[in-house]
Amino acid sequence: MAIEVPFGDLNPKTCAVLGGRGFLGRSLVFTLLKLGNWIVRVSDSPHSLQLHLTDSSDSFLNDAISSGRASCHRLDVLDVSSIVKAIEGASVVFYMEATDLWNHDFYYCYKIIVQGAKNVINACRECKVRKLIYNSSADVIFDGSHDICNGDESLPCHWRFEDMLSDLKAHAEAVILFANNIDGLLTCALRPSNVFGPGDTQLVPFLMKLAKSGFAKFIIGSGENMSDFTYAENVIHAHICAEEALDSQMISVAGKAFFITNLEPMKFWEFVSLMLEGLGYQRPLIKFPASMMWYVLLFVKWTHEKLGFKKYNHSLSAYYFRLASHTRTFNCNAAQKYIGYSPVVSLDDGIALTIDAFSHLVKDPSFIRCTNFEEQSKVDKLLGSGKVADILLWRDEKRTFTYFLCFAMLFYWFLLSERTFTSSVAKLLLIITTILYGYGILPLEISGFTIQRISLSWFEISETVVKDSVTFIAYLWNRWVNKNVRLLAQGEDWNKFFKDAHIVIVFVRFVCAKMHERGHVLSLFSEVDSVAINDSGGRNGRNRFRIEVRSRGSARKALACLFLVPVNMAGGERLPMKNPELLNRSIKQNLIPQYHILKSILASDEKVIKCLKRLLKSSIVQSQNDFFANLSLLRDLGIPQSSISLLVTYNPFIVCLKAFNFAEGVKKVIKTGFDPSKSAFVRALQVLLGMTQKTWEHKIEVFRRWGLSEDEISSIFRKNPLCMALSEKNIMCSMNFLVGKIGWQPAAVARVPVVLCYGLETWIMPRCSVIRVLLLKGLIKADVPLSTALNSSKKNFLKRFVIKYQDQVPQLLDIFQGKMELKELGFGFDDKSVILD
Repeated sequence: MAIEVPFGDLNPKTCAVLGGRGFLGRSLVFTLLKLGNWIVRVSDSPHSLQLHLTDSSDSFLNDAISSGRASCHRLDVLDVSSIVKAIEGASVVFYMEATDLWNHDFYYCYKIIVQGAKNVINACRECKVRKLIYNSSADVIFDGSHDICNGDESLPCHWRFEDMLSDLKAHAEAVILFANNIDGLLTCALRPSNVFGPGDTQLVPFLMKLAKSGFAKFIIGSGENMSDFTYAENVIHAHICAEEALDSQMISVAGKAFFITNLEPMKFWEFVSLMLEGLGYQRPLIKFPASMMWYVLLFVKWTHEKLGFKKYNHSLSAYYFRLASHTRTFNCNAAQKYIGYSPVVSLDDGIALTIDAFSHLVKDPSFIRCTNFEEQSKVDKLLGSGKVADILLWRDEKRTFTYFLCFAMLFYWFLLSERTFTSSVAKLLLIITTILYGYGILPLEISGFTIQRISLSWFEISETVVKDSVTFIAYLWNRWVNKNVRLLAQGEDWNKFFKDAHIVIVFVRFVCAKMHERGHVLSLFSEVDSVAINDSGGRNGRNRFRIEVRSRGSARKALACLFLVPVNMAGGERLPMKNPELLNRSIKQNLIPQYHILKSILASDEKVIKCLKRLLKSSIVQSQNDFFANLSLLRDLGIPQSSISLLVTYNPFIVCLKAFNFAEGVKKVIKTGFDPSKSAFVRALQVLLGMTQKTWEHKIEVFRRWGLSEDEISSIFRKNPLCMALSEKNIMCSMNFLVGKIGWQPAAVARVPVVLCYGLETWIMPRCSVIRVLLLKGLIKADVPLSTALNSSKKNFLKRFVIKYQDQVPQLLDIFQGKMELKELGFGFDDKSVILD
């Protein structure tokens, strides 16, 4: 039966709930309608607006719509006009943004969270909305590595976050708070911590998923870390309190953020235990070091990437790992004092209500767990009590983990490393030999610790073991081979003959196929006229080999031998390979797929070859998930195909970076002010991602030494990104000459940073010498901009400054070509006043 709630006020207020069909949005809409003095405009995506009348809250909303106390509106936060229609006529907007974004890439999340927040602000200003309340998160001040004990609103947001969503949410919160008191709009943000309750789509389902998979038995870390949790109804109560406080205490509330919790900090793992036990699962018992668990997560992520599995969400797992291994408690004094918040549901009651709401999952056979954990399971009965059973059933966790780690390493070493079996065995034996030798030469005592010597008996095989092994082999021979051969020799059992013959044929075909696949690449050059491997020397005493494939025709034949695909390449008869590492890779599993991927993007075979020369140890096949995610991000930003081809051709390793790191670089380039539609965006991206953060900061410090400000350094990067890729030596030498010899001001160099990219001895000095001579001879005026001379092409410079005055100064051409120095004419660069810009 529908619940009738009359208006409590003859003049009810109108509000809009953006994201009103989400986890918290549903509860907020239900509470506002129950209060009776609100007309609620519910806005969300079209598919979520469908009401299920069997659900009590949806039935209540349906009755409210029928009576005119509520209305539903389609919402697209990327379309300002859609937001305007959704909030038109409302005096208050509650913004409950989407939370199910873990499976999306950075660009999509940026558009929804940050750009969506900006669009909501613009729509509120257009519709003259008076109050905007944003549901943020306590995660915006958590960097993922440091504990927070009784943190309050004075804690700053970190400049670097471990997870993408917290970073974007902090950005969106800052944008909304900054919009306070613009066009009469009052804003505030609420930061609930670890929200849970009926309808939860994140925390509780994640715990149940862990319990179902068997991983919920582990406690990460010591289990003593404290956390604050917030029941959903308390978050809703805080929003209503904030709306009222924006009127009564506007100065103290507007433009501020407030932490919201249940005011009952408790151990994180105690909360997890209560929740799991209430749902019929075993509470966590085994303590697992946090650092080791992190390496396990990284290994699982790496394995999924290697095997091509896409269902595993490392970002979500890493997020909950950080929550589970750190203390996070918050001080809510500000919320209590200024918005009048206090919890309406206690933590114990909230846990009980949440368990009751999810109780239907316990009745589902796929979620049932036996509550009597002392009863022996079917697996226990089947495996018994041997060593294998102890390992498989985790009866001895230390031994099980040791075996698991060993098998994982062997799995990688022999199956995922793309080496042949023989080379893998050889390298493994080499490593074992090195370790044993190194252990053998260690002293008996190091820093007070006694080194135990390896007993020689460890390497001995007893006669009993040898006899047992031989006996076992003989048994297998007599039991299987001898028996089958005798039956075949009698010639009576034709079914047996055909069965064995079929097995032999299948085995031979399998072996031949594997031998064909693993054929060495060099053997494919048999059809090429000649192959030359030349030692061309190298820097620092290292040998560098240049492999040349010669063919009397075009390079088609050579490339066909390399990739087993038809290739048409115009020009030259030689294909130099600067990347011999390609010869060690699998043809079928690596080279051919890699070629097809690059050909689909670059189209030209010449570009494909250039790209392969630069791949070095990177492999597009091994990191294709990140590769395609990064390409998708670039295309979504509107970057032209020509710029994408340029990046993939000359910097393929950058596109192979982890998607999160790549997205971070894209975000930084966008913040710097580059236009994605211009080729400079790609150049800036390859410079920024081509160096570490430490190197980047060092380059900035080099420019700071010349008195350049942050804005001037940023201007250098925007005008010519490649300047930041120059070595410290090149930058210092060019600046020393331009500033110390020529007399340019550092700010003048910053205005034309391209001059730093020119060769000092081959370009800058010869031209400055020519200009210097012409000035001292009085042949040109001092107002000639030096930047014009440096940026001119060689042909124009010769025509304008050399050939034109060669009759008056015959030595100009020799000076320009570097055959003569200024001091031979009695000139120098001591007088800086004569060359200005």
